[in-house]
Amino acid sequence: MTAIFWINLDCRGDRRAFMETQFSKLGLEAERIAALTPDALDAETRAMSPALAASEICVTASHRLAWRRLLELKLPHALVLEDDAYLSSALPGFLAAVPSILAEVDLVRIETGRRRVRVGPPTHRLDCGVTLHPAHSDQWGTAGYLITGRCARRLFAEPRLFAAPLDRALFDPSQAVLAANDWRQCAPGLCIQGDQLDRSSENALWHSDVTTQRRQRRVGDQHRKRKTWRLKLVREAGRVLRQGRHSLRDMADYFSRGVRWTTIRYLAPERD
Repeated sequence: MTAIFWINLDCRGDRRAFMETQFSKLGLEAERIAALTPDALDAETRAMSPALAASEICVTASHRLAWRRLLELKLPHALVLEDDAYLSSALPGFLAAVPSILAEVDLVRIETGRRRVRVGPPTHRLDCGVTLHPAHSDQWGTAGYLITGRCARRLFAEPRLFAAPLDRALFDPSQAVLAANDWRQCAPGLCIQGDQLDRSSENALWHSDVTTQRRQRRVGDQHRKRKTWRLKLVREAGRVLRQGRHSLRDMADYFSRGVRWTTIRYLAPERD
């Protein structure tokens, strides 16, 4: 059976109850990993990532705790989840079917964010009805992924892991950290972050300090980039050129390799 580690702040008892209820309904056993807070970060860890908000550093450091647990137990692989993930009722069947392909693949991202992404034709078709695809664009979020022990060891030794938010480090093909990892996106997605599924909800369960600080940093970066109209013109011209190049690339990739833009749907739980 695939081990499951899930990350949860001690102060978020609401999310702990949410996740434990899901595990019970799905008949899954999972080990909780206490997430780190900014005041628990040492100076060395902070110095590794000066461009990130403290909460973003904590996300990466907390996931490293889950990877460490995987290595301590000498497991071949594990599923890592965050505590705001809605889980599909198809997840147990997927976990039973997927170990056979983990000799070939380092990471399998089971999350979807319902945004358009570029994926290639399926490389694996599992008996549970899920297909696995190579990704050709960045993916946002680290709410759910399978990771092998060999991949965890490589990431522990990677000095650039803290140079970018964790989702970019793991799931952005343009990032150097990803170069040594062979990963797949599953379709349909078997988990989704709560705020993606309940966009109109004011439910405090989905409030995230990480998202807030990350958004504030991005807004600040954008504000600095808009200081002069000259920079704006240069940026706009660059955007048009990039769009043209990307359109040509997308057409070539589609006809030569079958790479296409698509939205990974979420396979919602069956109703009781």
